[in-house]
Amino acid sequence: MPLIMKKKILTTLIFMLFFAHTASAKPLELSLQGAIKVALKQNISIMSYYDSIESSELDLMLRASDFDTKFTPNVSYSRADGEYDTQTYGMSVDKKLKYGTSLGASVETYITDNSDEAYTSTAAVTLTQPLLRSAGTRYNTASLLGAREGLLQQERSLELARQSLIINCISSYCGIIESQLMLKAYKKSHNRTKELLSHAQVKLELGTVSKMDVYRAEISLLQSETSLISYNESVASQVDDFKLLLGLPLNSELALTDKDFSRMREELIPLDEAIRLARRNRLELKSYHENIAAYERSLFISRRNLSPPLDLSVSANFTGNGDAFKGSTTLDEESWNISISSSLDLERKSEKVNYLNAQLTLNRARRELRQYEDEIVIEVKNRYRNVTQNLKKIALQKKSVEASQKQLEFTTLRYSAGEIDNLTVIEAQENVIQAEVRYYSAITDYIVSLYNLKKSIGTLDSSEYLGG
Repeated sequence: MPLIMKKKILTTLIFMLFFAHTASAKPLELSLQGAIKVALKQNISIMSYYDSIESSELDLMLRASDFDTKFTPNVSYSRADGEYDTQTYGMSVDKKLKYGTSLGASVETYITDNSDEAYTSTAAVTLTQPLLRSAGTRYNTASLLGAREGLLQQERSLELARQSLIINCISSYCGIIESQLMLKAYKKSHNRTKELLSHAQVKLELGTVSKMDVYRAEISLLQSETSLISYNESVASQVDDFKLLLGLPLNSELALTDKDFSRMREELIPLDEAIRLARRNRLELKSYHENIAAYERSLFISRRNLSPPLDLSVSANFTGNGDAFKGSTTLDEESWNISISSSLDLERKSEKVNYLNAQLTLNRARRELRQYEDEIVIEVKNRYRNVTQNLKKIALQKKSVEASQKQLEFTTLRYSAGEIDNLTVIEAQENVIQAEVRYYSAITDYIVSLYNLKKSIGTLDSSEYLGG
């Protein structure tokens, strides 16, 4: 197991033990950045990407081993007709070069009791060089390059998953804060409704209002209590989902310390610059280009496979015999051999079909790349608009909250003076709640849209949160 994987697993276990120990103690205080850091280190789903990376590393090691020097010992024993024994001891060394050349050397000693010269030793050296089909580094290193690119793509997949996790963490964190603020707003509204009911009951005793005012206040109070119950349940559910996202024990207590995002602003770069950065930074585009390079290699290999294999082989063999091992090592007999070999299926249907399919695959990949480049431009434009629109919504909803609060103050004064019934007050209270809901929601939407824009541009980097 790679050292980096062992460190990540150990870190995860330490975090889990620490949080399990502190779950029953004081609440864990988390800022937004702290929560993102915990999620990146603890989230269960992220662990699967480490498994994929490790698998790709093993595949790369396997592909690279094709060019390692291989030592193969050889030992055998046989008995013929129950009369004499034969033993063989040997060692071979083989090496494949990236150009396609194969080098080999071997030594062997045969021992038999069926001859006066019981020992026979041989040494051989061979060289095989492809001349047509499988000659050249591009043909022979295709699988190795594919394995390297596969590892890079798995690492990119991990980074993209981390970026999505960051956005989910921000959305959940801000959503909880939004719900907590709304819960406070509903509690405040609930208290106002209680006062409204009390005032209606007093006015009823004085005979200045009808029972309808009391009934309306009672109904409004019941609706307010129902909303409080719903929001309490909603906050609890959001917090549980957030713990799962962070990879924390469900019985742990959390205290989110970043309470006010209303002033969070970032200056936007020009749209043209954002599109340029996206075309340069997006990890998906890099994977698309690597895929096209892989398909081009496949087309090259398919084209080469249409050619016949033509191999040049050169070998030298040395043999020695004797009644003892030392005598057989003189290797006084030698022979040399040079050969050229080839074989070819004249129809080559399979090779031709593979070549045509490789062309189609490459052409399709190039079209998909052009389409994806356009999709990225559209995505950046849409998310850029979302950020600017959400900024405007924040300003508008803030004014709406201020206006609805003034309306509530004015209608409350008029109701106290006996100029209107409490229906207008109840409606004004509901307007305040709805305006606050839209305001807090606009803030959350802005923050999430801002980070989505960063992801689309390719400037959202998980290492900024993992460091330290």
